Parts: sequence; structure tokens; C-alpha cells
Amino acid sequence: MLNKSTCTLNALPPLYERGFFVSNCKNQENLPDNFVPVQIYIDGIYIFRDKKTECVQDSKNDCHVVILGFVVDSQDVSSTPESIVTALLIALTRGRQVFLRALESIGGRYAIVARDYTGTFIVGDAGGIRSIFYTFPRGEVLVSSHAALLAEITGVSIVEFVDSLQSFGSGSRARNWPGRFSKFAGVFTLTPNTFLDFDAKRPHRFFTLEPPSERTVEEASDLVAYYLSTAAKNFVRNYLDHDRSKAVLFLTGGVDSRLVLSAFHGLEDHLKAFSYDINNAHAKDIELARRIAGDLGIHHVVDYGDDRATTPLVQIAAKNACNPYTGSKSVINFCGGGAFSDCAFSMRGNLGEISRGVFSARSAFLNDPPRYMARIWRRGSENIKIIFDAFTDYVSATEVEKSQWPIRIIYYWEHRHATWHAATINELDTCFDTFNIMNSRNIIEAMCSVPLDAQKTSSVHGKAIAKLNPKLLNYSLNYKGF
Repeated sequence: MLNKSTCTLNALPPLYERGFFVSNCKNQENLPDNFVPVQIYIDGIYIFRDKKTECVQDSKNDCHVVILGFVVDSQDVSSTPESIVTALLIALTRGRQVFLRALESIGGRYAIVARDYTGTFIVGDAGGIRSIFYTFPRGEVLVSSHAALLAEITGVSIVEFVDSLQSFGSGSRARNWPGRFSKFAGVFTLTPNTFLDFDAKRPHRFFTLEPPSERTVEEASDLVAYYLSTAAKNFVRNYLDHDRSKAVLFLTGGVDSRLVLSAFHGLEDHLKAFSYDINNAHAKDIELARRIAGDLGIHHVVDYGDDRATTPLVQIAAKNACNPYTGSKSVINFCGGGAFSDCAFSMRGNLGEISRGVFSARSAFLNDPPRYMARIWRRGSENIKIIFDAFTDYVSATEVEKSQWPIRIIYYWEHRHATWHAATINELDTCFDTFNIMNSRNIIEAMCSVPLDAQKTSSVHGKAIAKLNPKLLNYSLNYKGF
């Protein structure tokens, strides 16, 4: 049974809700009270999860697969979490590379702990929406959904660049920590498209080793429409239907949330919608979202930034996220809203941004990945040694040199989304789990497989919407032409 929204201003949730902890050390006495052990058969590996974290597992001979979180297949319309873990186990018995390739169609929000004939490793979902952090104190391997939990267990301090980062001010594009670092010394982010090898104590890249396919917009949109429709049906059937839960969509007038909405054509009864507008800065966008939701019969709530949040709730969200821009009023108000008490999930469409040619015009340092990433992270940071060094470490640790994808996509996908976006979602864990329907590698690959000009104009988005629910093309896009 899924847990619907239970967060109210009078009943605060525990820390690290929907989280997990994995270690090769048996004695862990400092875990939160809401964490329970997972009964597994992997020698020397100990797994704990919050009671709201879904868990399925399967084993055969010396191979084991444990999924922490929820999974949604974007290719097999009849799949279930149980059939997915069994299929992944079969793939694992055929080799680690076969297993990793089998993950390409698996969306959701999850971490997978696996043991094959060569050792134990952990891997996350395509977009890093289920954040995964790791550290190696005293030769041990500690992995968790929350950096702050690892810091509490190990007693590490805040790293030196934190004060410098906060001094950049609110106008900075730096909405996350640089490189693979977290706020805490020695606690690192496991980025998308890499897995963490417990024996080698380091990540290895397994995706983007080949360039994306070259497709026409028509070919790519056919794939995207099919994958999204399949994922939506599986999500509703496996996670909403059985207890009549709903999912609340962050709805704007933009193309990403429009594409998400189109994937749920015929399933709108399972949705609610939420929009926020701070200082009336997005009035036209909000009005457009209101019209779309109204015409589809979707209950729509708008938050105008009034402060209904209590300080303890903000503190819990901030500790869950540990990113520079945390505890925003709109997010906390959204969590505290009684209008969504029947919702088990929130939904976002941000991952669609990966395929829209972001940063394509900024060509400086394209042949120098650390300097390029530091500059995009914040203009001028390529000349700040501590930031440049952080991205130099990132490029080396995540084996960026092996990637055959454009560096602009790698940065936006693996760094920006897997840190800033994931941290924002960690805030929402006080009330909801989060589903991003675009969060599978086959969808991201298909979206990125068209020429750059088509990416910049969101052509795949538009064509896919036309195939899924053409009526949504009748509304303008951010009050501009579609």
C-alpha cells in the first residue's frame, strides 16, 4: 500500500523519509528510527530503508537484485515491479553489461543494489532523481539517499567551498554544489550513467559510451510517444489504481509539463495539478495552466507564495536536500497543502530540458570539459581554482572522457539535473514520492537523437504531443506560438 500525503503543519514527518542506507559494515547504530532492515541474501551487505521506500528483490544462485524505490517500464505495457526485478536478475546472470543495458527502459525513482559473479555494485535511475551519495570511511563503503545522513554517521564536517558558494548570491546560476561534491567532506554524488563498484570503491561509466542514434523528428517522436504512453499506463496500473491514489503535476504553460500531460491522455482522472507564482511574475503562464487543467477536468491549485510553512518543516526539507537554494516557500506550501491529501506522488517534467539544446550557444572551452563545466556552473568560476578543481575531479571520477555524447548534454543531464533537481525533489519527500515520466534512458536518448536545431525548437516534444493528445496543441506555449 502506497503512503499518500500525510504532511500537515501539525504533524511533521521524520527526516530522510523515502530514503535508504547501504553498507558493507554490519554495525550501524546511528540510523533514523524510521529505517528498517531489508532481509537480503547478499553476504556482507546490509541494507536499510525508510518504511515508505518501496522494495522488491530477487535472487538466483550467486546473483541478487534489490530495487529500493519504484520502477516503471517504458516498453512492456504489462510489466510489474516484480516482473521487472526478475527480468533484471535474468539479465544479471548473463553478465553485468547485459544487466546495465536492460536498465535503459526502466524509469521511476530508484537505487538498485546488485551482486553478480564479480562483486557488488549500486546504480540509480536515469536522471539521478533518486539521489545516491557515498563515502569510504576507514575502508568501509557507506551509501545513502541523503548526504546529511552519511555526514551524521561519519561525523564529517562541511567542506570549505560552502561559504564561498553562498557568497555568490541569489543571482548565480550555481544552484548546486560543484563537481560530484556534496556539502560534506568526503561525501560524493553518484551521478547518472555510472555505477559504484563496492570492491574497487569507485564509480564506472556504463552509458553514453556510444553516441546517440541519428533520427528524424518523426522517428524520434514516434518512439517518445510510445515510451511515454507505456510508462504512464504502467505507472497508473501499478502505483495508483489499487488504492485510488492520485499524482499531482507541476503544471506550467511550458512544453515539458504539456508533454507529461499528453502522456496521460485518457488517464486524467488520476491527476491533480499545482502551479506557483511568486510576486505575480508568471500571471499569464498561470492563467494558461488554469485553462488547460479546467478544460481537462483536472483539479488545479495555484500558490502565490504566501508563507504558510512552519519553521520546523522548512528545516526538515532543508536537511533532506542540503543544496544551496532549499526550503523555498512554494515547495513547502505545496507539501503542506491539504488539497493533495489523496496524492501519493508529485510529477515533474524537467528532464525534458536535457534534449532542448540548452547551453548549445556557449561554445567556450568545449574541448576542455572541466573548464567548460565550471563556466556553465557559474560564469567566471572557470578561473576560481577550488571550483575548477572540483570539476576536474568530476570529469576524472565519472570517466567523462569515455562518453561519446556532447559535453553540453552530459553537463545538463548528469550534473545539473542530478544535483539541483534531485535535491529539490528530496524536499518534496516530506509528503510525496516523485515521478518524472521522462526518467528513462531510452526516452532521453530518443529525444537527443535529432539534429541540434530540432532540439532547440522542441520539435520532438511538439510532434509527440500531437501523437498523444493533439488537442493540447490548441493552447499557446507560454503565451507564445507553439
